[in-house]
Amino acid sequence: LLALGGAAALGALAIEQVWPPAPPAPAPAVAYTRRDWLALGGLLALALALCLPWLGAPDPVGDLELSARRMGFLMRGGIAESLTFGADYMPLRLLILRLLAPLVPLLGGAYYEPLPAVTRAIIKLPSLAALLLTVALLFRQARAHGGTGRAALIAGLYAVAPPVWMNAAWWGQVDVLLSLPMLAAVALLDRWRGRASWLCWALALLIKPQAIILAPLLYGVTLRRYGPRGLVEGGLIALAALAAACAPFALSGEGPGLYQAAVGSVGRFPQATNRAFNLWWLVVDDDPVSDLTEWAGLSYRAIGFLLVGGAALVATLAALRRPEGPTRALAAAALALAFFALPTQIHERYAFFALPFLLLAAASNLRMLIPYALVAATSTINILGAIRGFAPDLHRAIRASALPEVVAWTSLATLAGLLLYLLLAPRATPWTTRD
Repeated sequence: LLALGGAAALGALAIEQVWPPAPPAPAPAVAYTRRDWLALGGLLALALALCLPWLGAPDPVGDLELSARRMGFLMRGGIAESLTFGADYMPLRLLILRLLAPLVPLLGGAYYEPLPAVTRAIIKLPSLAALLLTVALLFRQARAHGGTGRAALIAGLYAVAPPVWMNAAWWGQVDVLLSLPMLAAVALLDRWRGRASWLCWALALLIKPQAIILAPLLYGVTLRRYGPRGLVEGGLIALAALAAACAPFALSGEGPGLYQAAVGSVGRFPQATNRAFNLWWLVVDDDPVSDLTEWAGLSYRAIGFLLVGGAALVATLAALRRPEGPTRALAAAALALAFFALPTQIHERYAFFALPFLLLAAASNLRMLIPYALVAATSTINILGAIRGFAPDLHRAIRASALPEVVAWTSLATLAGLLLYLLLAPRATPWTTRD
């Protein structure tokens, strides 16, 4: 970590000589009309209508049972038992479960199988709230760039995307909850000298370590906008938030478990692909092949890291050249899609993280709805084709067809297109208000 920090500091001084800081222009205020409020209210109602029928439903994998059991440990022993028997839960996720845990007995639920519907609904509440807040944030960002119609289109496409409401309301996963602070970290970089972005990124890391994929983008854009001083300020804010959240667990004796939850995220599923229809599906198909298998002297895991590093380099260079909102939204989408398509050990649902960033980019360029549609379709097929419990007939049909390979090639082609666009696109226009 010290070596990485030193390299980042020296790199910041060198980059500043090539790309001196270019602070953003003040963002124009957007006056919301009655039509805006009605549109946003309708979108939130639509999101709720899609989610509410599934809140009490059992998830097709059994992850809700694990969360409920963790709530039981937290109720019994507090933070001191937060990581009993080991888990990959990060501090903010554990604290949320601890806050929700008293509602379970109060509303007649239980912490252990068979879970009643009320327990399942309680566990899903944070993701449902995050979904609604993400819809509102996308509406706000798109409204700052265009009219009410465009804002409603952008936010509405997130609300109705099957991977979104399936993830939050049916499966009960935390990816929607994680994507909210990740989206805010990218959207707010032009405000408050980027400090709020670094705080949001730290909150995302405290939910799941996958948010680390945004680190090179935050580094590059903060340096380009606010110089080394802005980078130091943002980094200190993130470190303070991480330390404050981790301290209670370390003081309660859960430090080793917390360390394993974070660092163990790499290597927990040491196989080429964990049901993701991505590059490694094309290499090994559905065979349980170790990602430590070597090719040309390098393990599959190392090759995946190198490929992600290359994609991150392209995205960060594009953001350094053009730190405006549309470019960094597209760079974030490319990073998120690279995280799904290129490394080993990836789960079937991780293409999901590219969706909100593509919509953020589409706020200024509606052509970005094309890759959004591709990612939404392929991620839906991947989830249904990987998890039998959602729709068994569709699962069998997908697995018996060439769709997994089509999804993998489509994801790789979409990623290549995004990276090529970042390299060749002209200077982006800043977000401005248009009546």
